[in-house]
Amino acid sequence: MLIHTLVAMLQLGASFPVKLEAPHVVDVRKQVWAGAIGRGADGATLQATYKQADTTAFQDSVGKSVVEVCRVVPDGVLMFLPSYSMLDRLVSRWKVGCPTWRPSACLKSSCCVELRAIDASSLLQRLVCSCPA
Repeated sequence: MLIHTLVAMLQLGASFPVKLEAPHVVDVRKQVWAGAIGRGADGATLQATYKQADTTAFQDSVGKSVVEVCRVVPDGVLMFLPSYSMLDRLVSRWKVGCPTWRPSACLKSSCCVELRAIDASSLLQRLVCSCPA
């Protein structure tokens, strides 16, 4: 919801005179990669169309890709999806039929942001608790 609000404000020409810059926390040139993954770890094309996103093949391919990214990326991984409904579908599938939620595949702690539970302080606490010291 916050992202949608920010996008709408930017589209309306709103300015943000105060910006947080914290180069001492994250070196974006060395520690951040942002991109879209078009092919899954199993070689399948990842097109999140309405028709494709409902298939177990797509959902499993995304799950395998998440596991692979978590395997090779040190520290944390932040993943964005196009909608909360897709998040719900993927998590439901992964808990039932894909190795993503199995103990052998849990390479990192996970924390899902749910539309129904956006409380900044409790979310921050969950994120802090899921990160190793």
